[in-house]
Amino acid sequence: MESGTVTETTRTTTVVSTQPMVGESRTVIVRGHTTEHDWSSGLCECTKDKKACLLAFCCMPCFDCYVASRLKEFICLPLFIPCGGDIAMRTKLRIQENIRGSICDDCLKLTFCPCCVLAQMNSELDHIEHKI
Repeated sequence: MESGTVTETTRTTTVVSTQPMVGESRTVIVRGHTTEHDWSSGLCECTKDKKACLLAFCCMPCFDCYVASRLKEFICLPLFIPCGGDIAMRTKLRIQENIRGSICDDCLKLTFCPCCVLAQMNSELDHIEHKI
């Protein structure tokens, strides 16, 4: 062994955060920059659509299932999860459409005026369909 000889070893570590999978595909939806906005109709403006208003107040469970189907959710979600289903549906709609609000706000409105909330959600879905 020679004196004064220094051997240097360099190690390189490559970190793989995701493993490639055979047949894996991802769909990425990129939206343009959108700012938060309010609902297209107010909570107490449900009388603009008389049919939806009557259905919401006279047969709320049926109308609830109808709104769930329009949101492409399991049609009986509101029946199986009475309060949580509506909160989840409203939150989904708010997030998808970048509507101002919070889960706490959704809970309060659904507690005190569920029919108006359902009519408002239905109105928003109409607004979205006409916008496209």
